[in-house]
Amino acid sequence: MRLLWHSTKPNIPTGYGAQTNLMIQEITRSGRSVDVSCSSGLYGATEVRHYDDRVVRLFPHSNYPAKYGTDTVEMHFKHSHADAVWSFIDCFIFDKAVCSRLPWMAWVPVDSEPVMIRNVEPLRACRWRAALTEWGKAQVERAGLECGYIPCAYAKEQYFPGDKVKAKETLSRLFKRDLTKNRIVNVVSANTGSRKNFPAIFAAWKIVQDEVPDAVLYIHADPTGYFTSGEDLMPLFDLFGVDGGRVIFAPVWQYVCGMIGVDYLRAVYQASELHLNTCYGEGFGIPILEAMACGCPCVVPEFGGAMELVGSGGDGLFIKGRRVVTVPGAHQFLVDDHDVADAIFQILEGEISFQTDKIAKAASRYEVATVFGQHIEPMLVRMEKELKCSPVS
Repeated sequence: MRLLWHSTKPNIPTGYGAQTNLMIQEITRSGRSVDVSCSSGLYGATEVRHYDDRVVRLFPHSNYPAKYGTDTVEMHFKHSHADAVWSFIDCFIFDKAVCSRLPWMAWVPVDSEPVMIRNVEPLRACRWRAALTEWGKAQVERAGLECGYIPCAYAKEQYFPGDKVKAKETLSRLFKRDLTKNRIVNVVSANTGSRKNFPAIFAAWKIVQDEVPDAVLYIHADPTGYFTSGEDLMPLFDLFGVDGGRVIFAPVWQYVCGMIGVDYLRAVYQASELHLNTCYGEGFGIPILEAMACGCPCVVPEFGGAMELVGSGGDGLFIKGRRVVTVPGAHQFLVDDHDVADAIFQILEGEISFQTDKIAKAASRYEVATVFGQHIEPMLVRMEKELKCSPVS
């Protein structure tokens, strides 16, 4: 089978890009052919990438980036002679007419309860669909649609536990400041829109900074919001009384130019006392998985995909809050600032201890070879069988 994968360009260092890269590697190793219809990251020319001895073509999106390649995917499908489309992107952007004309598999994040109204009809138009979490699968089924479950994955050679002291020394060299005696809280959340809830992070951090003098907050995001269609985070410092000297951002130029790689992020996770997520709703939460794979405990909302990832096996703490309507016809979750701070305190002050190896072991069920063998391969086999029975006209 020849597959047309529709998502972010695979060398873009975002969750979607990294996941696309991992999955293309596994698909080609399975003996199948695949090309990529880029939803972002490539405009104006086709590129070629090599995966072992396989050639993968990367087709560009149009001059209308807000379309996320949905206006070019049908053209790419036709000329690449693909047998099916596999999309890895939010589905509300889909043109349901295009989805209904093509043999389309939607691998989709679900981050609200129930599924957002504007997602239902595009999902209905797809021939196959799978959510990134069991929780998301249940939401899609609640809308009356058949849905599978395929989680995201990580590569064990990229994310793994390490020596915390050495990791802090590495970050000290990178940031040209001594962090070896600091306790580090990391946030890895793209500054795009309001979904990641940065105000809650800073409101909670104000409480923490006043009580834990050696605590430092690292944020892996564009603080200006300019390069990522987000918000300027600097006014939040004044609003909440945050000490700017206790907050470290990823180097902006390297971040927006895609120069920050796995080694850097792994050092951040390994050096940190905890990973913090205050999102309104996570379809999966790839940084949570990466942090867990490095043995870093996670503090996440008691809601959705984030809650499913961390589970109840001693991998982190849940933040309490309340359900709110942030999208039409569905609930997401607003964390309580004081509960965020309390969870951070419990970990930084050692009130609750976590075992690095145990956290990493919990993450191992999401290692890419396992995910591909247990979840993606069966879906591909199903698609191949059904296409033989009912081929595209």
